[in-house]
Amino acid sequence: MSSNYLFEYDILDSTMIKATQIAKLDILNTFTVLSHSQTNGIGKYHRTFYSPSNQGLYMTICCQINSFQLKNNLQLVSILSAVEAYPVIQSLTVDKIKFKWVNDFFIGNKKIGGILCTVKTIKNKQYVFIGIGINIGNTYTYPCDDRNTIGSILNDKVNYRKLASEISSRIITRLNTELHLRYLISRYQEHLMFLNDSIDIKIGNDVISGIVLGINSIGQLILKNHSGTKIINSGEIITHRLKIY
Repeated sequence: MSSNYLFEYDILDSTMIKATQIAKLDILNTFTVLSHSQTNGIGKYHRTFYSPSNQGLYMTICCQINSFQLKNNLQLVSILSAVEAYPVIQSLTVDKIKFKWVNDFFIGNKKIGGILCTVKTIKNKQYVFIGIGINIGNTYTYPCDDRNTIGSILNDKVNYRKLASEISSRIITRLNTELHLRYLISRYQEHLMFLNDSIDIKIGNDVISGIVLGINSIGQLILKNHSGTKIINSGEIITHRLKIY
């Protein structure tokens, strides 16, 4: 079955965990899980994604992928998901939303959400799970330690079911149509943070510095520094410095 079913809950430990449980039932190939709060939301690097009740969009899309390019490159799945989710999320605010490579959404210097993609083989079927979390609300309650780095979309009139349905429909449609890489990369770079600026990026225990030139055709970050051009497959941007003209 390929229709996009949406399962909605008041509270879950994690939409990613629930989506995995539903996939194991082997009834649906494509569906979305939405929850109005999470007690153990999953973020990147196994961090907890803070998910207070009715103060954000917490969803996971589960879909089988036919594209060989996407099956073998989660960064492209994340980039595609960000590009397709962007117009829906941007419609909620007049503030400009930007992408922090590879999977975070920012307004100004504050993170408002992100995307987490994983691939799992269940009963000989390969699924991609796309977790999306966006902080929303004029009364968003920030964790004390994160008030200077975490923000939210200031909007208290959000229909979360409609929002999740629109985002999942766009992403699932794009996952199952021909992939136009040049278009996809161009759209992503339109909203990429730190383009032509200097950054430090942490990769394991190492830190690499350079000027951001953009991303390549498979979603890797391109940096330029004193030793030449560097292609970055994974890592976390930890410092940003404006380019001096």
